[in-house]
Amino acid sequence: MNILFVAYHHLDSNSGIHIFNLANELTRLGAHCTVCVPEQKEAVYNLGQPLFEVIEYRNALQTIKPGQIDLIHAWTPREGVRKITEQLSREYGCPYLVHLEDNEEILLESFTGRSMAHLRKLSPERLDKIIPPHLSHPFHYMEFINKAQGVTALMDTLLKFCPGNIPTEVIWAGYEEEIHWYVPPDVGHRRRLKIDEQENVIVYTGNVHQANRREVFSLYLAVGLLNRRGIRTKLVRTGTNFVPLFNAELGEILKKHYVELGHISRKQLPALLSIANVLVQPGGGNDFNDYRFPSKIPEYLAAGKPVLLPATNIGRFLKNGEECILLDEGNALEISQKLEALFPNKALCEKIGNGGRRFAEKNLKWSISARKLRDFYTQLLNRGKRIRNDIPLSTVENSKINQDPIIIYQMGKVGSKTVEYSLIQAYQSLNVNVPIYHVHFLNYLAEREKNLQEHNNIPAAVIQKEKESQVVRKLIDENLDWHWKIVTLIRDPIGVNVAAFFQSLGQFVPDWRERYRNGTLKAGNLREIFLEQNRDFHYHPIRWFDSQMKPVFEIDVYSTSFPVETGYKIYSEMPHANLLLIRLEDLNLCAKQAMFEFLGLKKFILRDDNTSDKKDYAELYRDFKQLSLPVEYVEDIYSAKFSRHFYSQEEREKFSAQWVHKL
Repeated sequence: MNILFVAYHHLDSNSGIHIFNLANELTRLGAHCTVCVPEQKEAVYNLGQPLFEVIEYRNALQTIKPGQIDLIHAWTPREGVRKITEQLSREYGCPYLVHLEDNEEILLESFTGRSMAHLRKLSPERLDKIIPPHLSHPFHYMEFINKAQGVTALMDTLLKFCPGNIPTEVIWAGYEEEIHWYVPPDVGHRRRLKIDEQENVIVYTGNVHQANRREVFSLYLAVGLLNRRGIRTKLVRTGTNFVPLFNAELGEILKKHYVELGHISRKQLPALLSIANVLVQPGGGNDFNDYRFPSKIPEYLAAGKPVLLPATNIGRFLKNGEECILLDEGNALEISQKLEALFPNKALCEKIGNGGRRFAEKNLKWSISARKLRDFYTQLLNRGKRIRNDIPLSTVENSKINQDPIIIYQMGKVGSKTVEYSLIQAYQSLNVNVPIYHVHFLNYLAEREKNLQEHNNIPAAVIQKEKESQVVRKLIDENLDWHWKIVTLIRDPIGVNVAAFFQSLGQFVPDWRERYRNGTLKAGNLREIFLEQNRDFHYHPIRWFDSQMKPVFEIDVYSTSFPVETGYKIYSEMPHANLLLIRLEDLNLCAKQAMFEFLGLKKFILRDDNTSDKKDYAELYRDFKQLSLPVEYVEDIYSAKFSRHFYSQEEREKFSAQWVHKL
């Protein structure tokens, strides 16, 4: 088993420590590991003796020989990692898996000061300028994950960011077993730091950055509050402040209550932890903490000290009051109150410290995580062999065909049943099983259901369609990690309205068949009934994208121009859904090319299955289209944003002429 880890930073970092220990343990288990870092490959020796080779991005292609790598493990989906991983994967023809260790979107928002929604509206050129290699790209990172052979995650909550059809495994952080973490208090070390015997000591080991600045600040404030109450407490900190913690005035007030040691070697950590009365990981549940696993927690627990930590991430798996003390809010007041109660209770401190150490010994060793990771690699490699050996050649040849679920999501009366039928036939002919859903509405479903209940003559087919919409919406809401392929169609909006009117003719004129047979219902009568319908009916197609597509998938089709000359467009800006939009007027000409570009279908054939010529209202429908509609109505519809965006001036004039018969 040959594994290549790709790191986003040199190995003397929290993330690098994980790779270092896993690679060493995997080597002891018989695997051959190589670690690829962007620079400073020699930094690995700050952590200890590696049992693996370390190379740098710039010479990876020259160093790695064909057949030398079975799997690439991309350590996070960040841009630097993504680019080199995709290059190596293509070059050597081997699959990759992605490791998730943080909520990438929160880190990106914190770094840029902009929301993900705002970032996703920026041009590709602008994003390339502001997204550094050590952060994830708003669009590329999800595409990168979607194409992975598997996903590992530091915490189970991170699995929401990967598709449901990808194999996953949770790999917890651990502590180095060769380092003795549970040691007697180093009195000499305490004396060297000039800490009195009567002072309580809190140790915090970790850097401060924008995402955790506030919670580390709350730890400093908690220490200040304890001392203000007469409970002498000293905070001893290691790590680097990449952002300022507080202003000079507050720093002057607090400075006598803390000691900052900066970066120290890992071999010095056990002695430092030994002088602590309590170890604290500040913070509470939020979009940052819920998805992380603080790397210091296994070491804190292994040191046998009582640990305060948030009631989220790894805290969800520890017993409060027996293996740790859980923080609900993690603010300064709560931390100070918990510590004030804990410091004098030596028996409770010993009990919690011993309980936490037992939990760490059972669950948080790197050797345990490495065995779990090795088994996952084996599963993925065996899965790949089964695919190559057992799946028919036709399926292998179709490996680039879309496998994501498809929703034919459109306003209705735009030829969508034809497209649905054709897609089903295309996938069946390839022996590829892909879910295909067909819906008109995914928004305001509760209101629609209420309206339907207030009417008595709603066809059973319409009610069934509403239930299908509710099922699909539930799938979307409950599977946020799925990636959807959406196909939508548009057509002349008045054509949509007329077709929809006839589709539901029984609701507007319940006895239309009888009246038509006895000659009392003419096309002119239907025109008057058609025009009497309310604005919601007539404006349905021109409002559909704003009321249905944009709220559900955040795809704004109006944000960029539409190529009227080709008749279709693919929107791929959003991470969880791509959209293919086709004009019905161009469907016969562009469907084959569009489906190939969007779904990878090389042999897509349109199979007409729903034209009005087959309906029992077909003759009335043809007569209706021979009548003129009011000029005011026609001009109102064709001056709308929808009409102007998707159709040229010349096309709109032709539509108008068809409905007012000025040709």
